[in-house]
This record gives sequence, C-alpha cells and structure tokens, in this order.
Amino acid sequence: MDDSSQHAPDAQPSTLRLWPLLVILLLAVAGLITAASLGTLAEDTESGVPWTVAYVTGALTFLALAGWLLLLSRMAAVPKWTIFGIGCLSVVLLFATLKLEFTGNLTPTVRPRSWLQALWQSRNISVEKQDAVDLVTSGPNDVPEFLGPGRRPVFPNIALDTDWKAHPPREVWRRPIGLGFGSFAVVGDYGVTQQQEGSDELVVCYEWRTGRPRWKHADRASFASSLGGDGPRATPTIDGGRVYSMGATGILNCLDGSNGKVIWQTDTLKDNQARNQDWGISCSPLVVDNLVVVSAGLSDPALKQRSQPHYALIAYDKNTGKPVWRGGTDDASYCSPTLITLGGVRQIAIVNAGSVTGHDPKDGRVLWEFPWQRNMPTVSQVVALDDDRVFISKGYGAGCGVFRVTQDEPGKWAVEQVWTKATMMRTKFTNAVIVGKQAYGLDDGFLQCIDLEKPRLRWTTRSHRQADYRHGQVLLVGDLLLVQSEQGDVALVAAKPDKFQELARFSPLSGRTWNYPVMVGNFLLTRNDREAVCYELPVKVQP
Repeated sequence: MDDSSQHAPDAQPSTLRLWPLLVILLLAVAGLITAASLGTLAEDTESGVPWTVAYVTGALTFLALAGWLLLLSRMAAVPKWTIFGIGCLSVVLLFATLKLEFTGNLTPTVRPRSWLQALWQSRNISVEKQDAVDLVTSGPNDVPEFLGPGRRPVFPNIALDTDWKAHPPREVWRRPIGLGFGSFAVVGDYGVTQQQEGSDELVVCYEWRTGRPRWKHADRASFASSLGGDGPRATPTIDGGRVYSMGATGILNCLDGSNGKVIWQTDTLKDNQARNQDWGISCSPLVVDNLVVVSAGLSDPALKQRSQPHYALIAYDKNTGKPVWRGGTDDASYCSPTLITLGGVRQIAIVNAGSVTGHDPKDGRVLWEFPWQRNMPTVSQVVALDDDRVFISKGYGAGCGVFRVTQDEPGKWAVEQVWTKATMMRTKFTNAVIVGKQAYGLDDGFLQCIDLEKPRLRWTTRSHRQADYRHGQVLLVGDLLLVQSEQGDVALVAAKPDKFQELARFSPLSGRTWNYPVMVGNFLLTRNDREAVCYELPVKVQP
C-alpha cells in the first residue's frame, strides 16, 4: 500500500479575500457621488445635507475597512495586525495635529491645531512696559462699541475712491492674533479686542495705527466648538476710559483702559443661575447711562430648586459691578442688546431665543414682546426703521420682517406685524444695512437688496457666482457697501436698488473670516481668528 495515500494533502495557503474590499470601495464611491450630487442640486447654501452624507460615508468606510481587514481578509496575523496598528496610529496622529474647521455653510476645511501652528507662528502677546493708554480722549472716528456708533454698521462721513487698480489699498500693518470672532472697539489712537491664547481668554489693547500691543488682561477661561470655532465671540465696549468685555464663558470684566487692570469682574452665568449657550456667550456689553447691560445665557434645567427665576437681561452698575435689575424670562440667543427709540421712548431691544422684547432702561421691565422663530439662533440686531417700526432678520430659513410697535396709552404697548418673508434676508452671521427704503445684506451668503415697503426682492447675487461673499459682513461706508467675504476678500458694491454692481475688490485676509471689520476714518481695521490687519483705503479727491 502506498504510504502517500495515508497522509492528507498539504494545506494550501489561503488567498486574500478581495471581493468585500471591492464592495466597500464601490459603496464609498457611491456615497461620495451622492453627496456631490446633493451639493450640486442644493440651491440653498445653508443645506448641510451633502456634507453630512460625506461625513457618514467616510466614517462607515473606515469602520468597514477595519472590519474587512480583521475579520474577512484572510490575511496572516502578523501583517494584518501590523497594518491595523499603523492605521490606528495614523488616525491618532491625524486627530492630534489637525482639526476640521467648518465654514458658515458647513463646508469642512483642514487646519493645524493651535499647538502645532504655534511652533512656527507665535501668537503670544508680549507687552513692554510703556506709558498709560488714553482711552478717555475721544477722536472724530471713534468706534467705541460693536458694529459702529449706535450699534449700526454705518460710517457715513467717508468718500472712498472706487478705482482700486489706479489707487490700491495700502497695507499699514499685519500681525498674528489669537482665536476669536469679535471685532475692535476704537477710541482715539487705540483699538481693543478679545482673543484666545492657550488656556487664557485675553482682552488686548493695540495701537491701531501700528498694531503694537499696549496692554493685555487674561482670564483663565476658554471655549471651543467643532462647528462654531474656538475663542471669545463678543466685541468690547469702551466708555469713559473703561473697557467692558464679555467672555465666551460668561465672564464680564470692567477694566481700567489705561493699563488693563481689573476694576470689577463677575460671572454672569453664576449670577443668573444659568448655563452657557451651545456656541458660547456672544453678547457685546451695552452701556446705557450708569449701567452695563448683557444677555444672561440659558435656563438650567439641572437647577431644580432655584432661588430666582431665569432672566433674559441683567444690568450691572457700570462703576461697581453690582446687579441693578433683571428683566425678561426668555433664553438668550447670539445677538447683543441695542438702545433704540420708539414712540419717543428710549428702550433696550433684544432678540431672544424665541422672542423679541423691548425693555425700560431704568428697571428692565418688559415694555413689549412678540414671538419670533424659536429654536433658531439669532445674531442680527433689532433695527429701528423710524419712530414706530423695527426690522429683524435671521438665518436658518427664518427670514426677515417689519413690525410696528406703538404706545396706545402711557405704559401700554402694542405690536403689529407689518410683513414677514421667510425667503428674504436670512442673515446668519451678519446684520442688514438700511439705506432709505432698502435693506442690503447677506441672504444665506448671497448679497441681496430688498424693498422694505412692498416688500419685494430688488436684486440678489445668487446668479453672480463671481460675487462669492458667503457668510461674511456688510458695512455702509459713505454711499457704498463694503462687503467682507467669509474667505477674507473685501469688495465695494454700489448701494443702489436698480442692479448689483461690484466696483472693486482686494484680499486683505485669507481663511474663515466671520469678524466684523470697522472703519476708522479711511482706515480699514479687520481680523479673523488667525491675524489682524490695517489698510488705508483711498479716498476721493475733494474739488
């Protein structure tokens, strides 16, 4: 008998199982094609559906590849676990060094993490001992609070030259700056802004003509958001030589404007037994008479036994920091209180999480209130059109509207809806500019002009793909619109209702730019969460 017949044949080496890998890759390609198709078909740039499909496709593909490698590939143990280990290490290193940054329409971009970027670009603010800063003596072009004088992004006394090819803007200075989305408040020769430096939230005073830091104040606080970005959100307010700043975690400071030393400080969330908002406290302090007024976070359901109800606004004595009054009961949104006059009566107007209210500055009492698009974040201010009408706008599909607010008899106010339009002036990160009977603003990223009386759309840049402003900001400078795009470009646009006309453009910044620029005379002072710049813009030669 043949001995070979008594032995089993030699085991054949198993072959690599490739068909599950091919299926995974085909499904991944199909998912990405679907996401791209949804993006092409989506008329509204607010739609995050295409990117959501892409994110889910990427995550599922990674998990499926890991499952194939470990369970279905038939790969030998040593190379299999070696590849798996290298893959996991690569993912860890990737997340440790890079992070996703999202634009206003949820488009992701990859950015080095702050610790890695600090290796080649230092943002540490070094301040040499110098003479005291003068924030008391005002200048003709002061911008002491958010947006501009009176909290309107309007700079009327500047006549800009629109021929930027013959007379280009001149760069005055440029410097790295910490994370943050606020703007500059300017008095005299100095501009103050907020920024994140490591684990500290800073308020920094610069010479706006040179970019040189003069003092800084640091609070051990930080705020981070994967969608909303990192760092403080608000713009300081300068009043009587003092600086009032609101941090993203609710720290309200009153600082000596000459050197940045603390005069008083309070935790507004603790004062109001509230919790932080999803994208951080964004309220720029409003100084009214002897008060500094701020919004006060969200009601905290974890506090079952509260010693006081939740309030929408808190007013502090601007000299001592002691609470003076609390008013309203709605949760905060992301806009700031504004002082307006209706029916000859001064009042503080604010858009809350689900309502718009007007408050008596003396005691915070709610004078009038009406509901407005609850659960949709608001950044846009209330704008008084005249003595009895207000304009409000909001992104996320809410749109805009005009409301008439009247006082029928002393102490009794009434609100009437004049009109609302859900398809116009959806201002997500910005405010509209009012020029006569027209409003100009970024409607989900497209510049738009609407008639406030009809109401009707006069023009939009939705079909002008070269005018790609996205979620930037709009100012009125003289009789021109100055539009800063989300990508950092700055353009001049004619503020005319008959047609859209872009007159000039240049690129002072790059990367995600959500911060409001300000005009100090004919100097443009602007920043994002990477750097700050100052440009001198050409002016018309006066005859």
